[in-house]
Amino acid sequence: MVFWTSVLLLVAIAAPLEFRLRSAAMYLQRDLIDRSREVINDIAADLGAEDVLDAELVQGKLLAEILRAPSIVELSVFENYGSRPRVFASTVNPPDFTPENIGPPSQQPSELAGFRDERLMAVSRKVPNHPDHTIVAVSTLAELDRFNSLNRRNAFLYTLAGIAAAVLLLNFIFQRKIGRPLGRVLGVMAKAHVGDYSERVAKSRQDEIGQVAQTLNELLDRVEMRAEEKNRVIAEATQGMLESQNRLIQAERLATAGQMAATFAHEIGSPLTSLSAHAELLLEDPETTPHQREAVSLMHKQIRRVTQIVDDLMRSARRGPEDFVPVNVVEIVNDVLKLVLPRLQSQNIAVLNRLPEALNVRGYALYLQEIFLNLINNSAEAIEHHGAIDLTGGTDGTRIWIEIRDNGPGVDPKIVDDVWKQFVTTKTLSAAMVWPAIGPMFITWGAFAWNDYFGYKADKALNRKDRPLVAGTIKPRAALWIGSALMLLGVALTYPVGVMAFAIAAIYTVLSMAYDLFLKTRPLLGNVFIASSMSISFLYGNYAVSDTLHPFVLLYAGVAFLAGLGRELIITLRDVEGDRKAGARTLPMLLGPRMTVTLASTLIYGAAALSLVPLMRPISPLYIALAVLTDALFLVSTYYVLLSQKPENLNMARKLTLAGMLMGVLAFAALGV
Repeated sequence: MVFWTSVLLLVAIAAPLEFRLRSAAMYLQRDLIDRSREVINDIAADLGAEDVLDAELVQGKLLAEILRAPSIVELSVFENYGSRPRVFASTVNPPDFTPENIGPPSQQPSELAGFRDERLMAVSRKVPNHPDHTIVAVSTLAELDRFNSLNRRNAFLYTLAGIAAAVLLLNFIFQRKIGRPLGRVLGVMAKAHVGDYSERVAKSRQDEIGQVAQTLNELLDRVEMRAEEKNRVIAEATQGMLESQNRLIQAERLATAGQMAATFAHEIGSPLTSLSAHAELLLEDPETTPHQREAVSLMHKQIRRVTQIVDDLMRSARRGPEDFVPVNVVEIVNDVLKLVLPRLQSQNIAVLNRLPEALNVRGYALYLQEIFLNLINNSAEAIEHHGAIDLTGGTDGTRIWIEIRDNGPGVDPKIVDDVWKQFVTTKTLSAAMVWPAIGPMFITWGAFAWNDYFGYKADKALNRKDRPLVAGTIKPRAALWIGSALMLLGVALTYPVGVMAFAIAAIYTVLSMAYDLFLKTRPLLGNVFIASSMSISFLYGNYAVSDTLHPFVLLYAGVAFLAGLGRELIITLRDVEGDRKAGARTLPMLLGPRMTVTLASTLIYGAAALSLVPLMRPISPLYIALAVLTDALFLVSTYYVLLSQKPENLNMARKLTLAGMLMGVLAFAALGV
């Protein structure tokens, strides 16, 4: 729908603009012709009044008249001299155009080609009372051409802006008038589909959607009444059957397990005991060689494995979760306190442990440990420094309870009702949030130092005084050691962030070193690394705050990679002469400018297409606006490079893609990932 709407808007906006541009160009060209005719008619009238024409007088008249019309670049009077015309007076000496170039005298314009294919227009006429003299006026159409070029460029931008505004407006109207009401209806239908008939659609409209909502509510009322009656009857009928079935299944499991246990105990128990005993004797025998001891040890492990299989089969007869065992919750809490004690001490947080010696339940110790670890860490984060955590607990005979209190600010009343929802937090910017960015910052500084070191010769050849090594601010060897130390320090600082974040930082550091050592001079490989450095930030940031990869993070990492690679190819095409002097082999040298531009444009088109994927679901209008603006910048950049590969066009495309990538980052933020 968005695509066809955009096409219709493009036709509706572009066609009138094109008609207006052509009309304006035609009007301006006619005005230039009339201005030239007016000038030569005035000159002809003045000269026709003279009995004898004086060359100096005519020359002065021409110079005076040419100032009236800046578009006239040449004004001349020719006289017939035998079979060839000769210059009588002219503002250009010698004139570039003669009656031989223009043709017979006529006030109808003749198009000419000037220097560097500049478009010109000439009009001419005879001088009254002096039929041997001809006046010629040559005007330039450069201003008209510049007007057409500027208007077409502005029309292109206005068209994109109009399409974006119209799409946003249509999306807003659709969501408000149709999307949201239908969404509420579909939400109620989805709940009814899974058996929840309690939800109703709020009827606030009298149109067709309101009638659909009223009809759905009436149907749900009837279905709910029948479902409740049916569920009551079924529940009563099946309750006894389920209880009987559960008792029968349990009895069968116990009988099967008992039979299996007896069989294994009789058939395998004795041989396993004998084999295990002999294996242990062989392991303790000093005459056993190392090779034999290794073989016997392996055999002993396999015997223990068979024993474990028997135990697992025996455990199948147990009632309830097989991993739930009696545990002392107090011991679990004490183990957790030992784990977090260094952190609590560093924050000067005191712990008042008033738990009893034992609180026994059946449960899974690992899960319980994770729960108490999260609770105590949350208390520590809320307190930050100089506080206290109080732990109490007890039992009422059938249940146990444990209470963890701290003297922090407490839960914000605004989110009390949402604390059981995922991703609810009141955290603000803190040292823990800034820490993940410190490591990459050091790695980036180190990579820049390495880049300056390995690019020292090229920078010196180009006399880059803005580079610290060329300027003599720092020695090359010192830059190498400082860069290496910064990168290693940066990688080490990412270790506390998380395993995946540490791995990404380490891999990026190795690749950045490889880039300076040999990837930089390899066709396409260096460009791929630079593009990956733009996308890897999304992945690192994701794993810095989460253990799972969000699909939109992966999507925008792809957008950044494709757009970054396309932009790098444009930059490489711009710097091809410098790269050739430096001895580098880049992709434009292998494929040529046209193929490189085609590849770069295709990559940027791919990035623009990926940025539209979130529109397949209900999305924020802010994201739509930023995504449309991002894609518009991308498309305009490809327009410049496809139009011409001149340095100014390539520079403009480079700036537009950079602006588009910045807008893409804002669009990613608008997703709320």
